[in-house]
Amino acid sequence: MRSTQIQADGRDSILIGTSLSHSPVSRHHAALARELVDRGYGVSLLVHGPLEDASFVDSRVAILNWPSKRPTQMADFFFLDRLVRRLRPVCLISNFGSRNVMTLTGALWRVPVRIHWHHTLASQVQLDWPYSKIRLRFLMFRARLVLRLTAHAVANSCAAREDLVRAFGYAPSRCQVW
Repeated sequence: MRSTQIQADGRDSILIGTSLSHSPVSRHHAALARELVDRGYGVSLLVHGPLEDASFVDSRVAILNWPSKRPTQMADFFFLDRLVRRLRPVCLISNFGSRNVMTLTGALWRVPVRIHWHHTLASQVQLDWPYSKIRLRFLMFRARLVLRLTAHAVANSCAAREDLVRAFGYAPSRCQVW
């Protein structure tokens, strides 16, 4: 794994929670990070899961690992808390399992722009859900509460945007399709 030193060098920082697997989502976030670096931001990818290959990530982008395999634990909150206090980012972009930790920490520290990248439809979660319906209702309720703390949501399709509005009560004016 490539190790990159992160310094608060006066540039506005952006933290992106993602994975670095061989997937279109990982490649998309790496390309987004490169574009943001080109525009003068200091960008760090906060990755979870196995680091299969980071060769597609621009060398100017810092890569940091969450303490947990999936960023949902208290150790992940404390890790991000220290990072946010040190870097004072202008934007947090959450994705997959990092949504709760990144959104809650960003709201706590008043990070000006908190974006959730949405691509998994609630109907698919319901179809694949192996646990009780009560647990699923709690999960959906928790997602609604956390999403209220985001400044914006980015959906990867019109269906994902409609899902945010219908299933999670998200304001259409705060959601873009990219």
